[in-house]
Amino acid sequence: MISPTFDTPSFAKQTGSAAIFGAGPTGLSTAWRLAKHGWKVTLIEKEKELGGHGGTHTIHGYDVDNGPHKLYPQVPCAKPFIDHFVGKDLLTMSKKSSVYVRETYIPFPFGLGDLFHGLGLMTGLRCGIGYGLGKIERVFRGSPSTYTDFVIAQYGRYAHELVFRQVAEKLWGDPDTLHVQLAKTRIIAPNVWELIGQLLFRTRNKPKLSADEFYYPRHGLRQLWESVGTEIETHGGTIIRETKPTHILSNKTGGFEVTYQGNDTEHTIQSDVIISTIPLKAALHLLDPAPPSQITDAMNHLAYSSLLVVYLVVDTPRLLPVNWIFFPEKNLHFARLSEQKGFSETMVPKDKTVLMVEIPLARPAIASMDRECLIAEAIEQLRRVGILKPIHHIVDMFTGYNDSIYPIYDTQSLGRLETILSWTDNIPNFYLNGRLGLFCYNNMDHSMEMGLALGDHIASQQPAPAWIQTRKSFYDYKIVD
Repeated sequence: MISPTFDTPSFAKQTGSAAIFGAGPTGLSTAWRLAKHGWKVTLIEKEKELGGHGGTHTIHGYDVDNGPHKLYPQVPCAKPFIDHFVGKDLLTMSKKSSVYVRETYIPFPFGLGDLFHGLGLMTGLRCGIGYGLGKIERVFRGSPSTYTDFVIAQYGRYAHELVFRQVAEKLWGDPDTLHVQLAKTRIIAPNVWELIGQLLFRTRNKPKLSADEFYYPRHGLRQLWESVGTEIETHGGTIIRETKPTHILSNKTGGFEVTYQGNDTEHTIQSDVIISTIPLKAALHLLDPAPPSQITDAMNHLAYSSLLVVYLVVDTPRLLPVNWIFFPEKNLHFARLSEQKGFSETMVPKDKTVLMVEIPLARPAIASMDRECLIAEAIEQLRRVGILKPIHHIVDMFTGYNDSIYPIYDTQSLGRLETILSWTDNIPNFYLNGRLGLFCYNNMDHSMEMGLALGDHIASQQPAPAWIQTRKSFYDYKIVD
């Protein structure tokens, strides 16, 4: 298993050419590492900006992210990587967040006092009783296999119906059909026993459930990714923007002929290695010869969630007292709110703020709504929950749409994924990587590690089983907010 460091390791290197699809965090990290190893790298990106879903975009003259993309390095290589490219412009921010439940804003992650004070004594007691019953139920039901099973075992049925079921339905779909791995990866809230333990044993070490602080480039995530891109080009790499790969032909000699299209013209390059970080299905549809029917069927059943981000420019310096707020209840269209100024004050004029309203499109009723009606209802809901007050005026508005933002782990998807990866592992020098490429739920720092690890694997000529073992570890990542 490869555990990469930031410093490029010295070993007997193989050099060659690599075509990399997607200039998000994983694609950029892989390209940078291979370029440092002396490889001829061609990075193909469909957008004008680098960074993918984790990038910064200029819309209507405002620099904004795709929601609250913080940098919280859990893996050792990430912080030195970020420091190298951002330097003194890296801000350290105190993290504050809350969750809105039953018309009450509760600090998140919450303590036992927050739970009882915010939700009331009876609700707190019902959560506690539900937790105990959930533990008893698990004795008879065995190990959890679904999201619902996991939540009931960890938090109780009452808490599941109060919060967790609604979260799942908003973001991914029916929790009864979601794989337990999604819950293990994504849910970081403490259960009742952990809350009591934190209250009684404050000095004891306990698992890290939330970040106390996070990092952010002063001029936005664009500052990080453009710096990475510049260094890739300094080491001889090529970045082709506003371009999509359209065809991958396997050569008899073991390499690939890659066709890509931009500005209505097609170009072809030869490459020894293919690395794809674009959605898995999109990458496999490019292959020639095409995948067999059982692989096509498996990949067509993999689903990603979609997200609409509504940006509201409001005539006030700030709206939120925290960095972001979660809204789990299904009667509200949005799932999370944040402000760009909650990450860097310099990115928005002093007398205005940009509120980022994230509306998941997992529920068919929401996805099929007329967009103007959906946004109008969301704005009215913002007034109802007290975010927008009568004194606030929306002076501009624009939207961003992400059609493949998170992999959806249903009870069958990980088995299908294993079938697909077992097949692609037999294509020499063809690699899938990243959140979208590997159908792997992760954070931005994880994506950096995935890219550096693959770059080292390719350059060091490690055998294929070494990469397969490293790749398996990616699915153990935990999302920490």
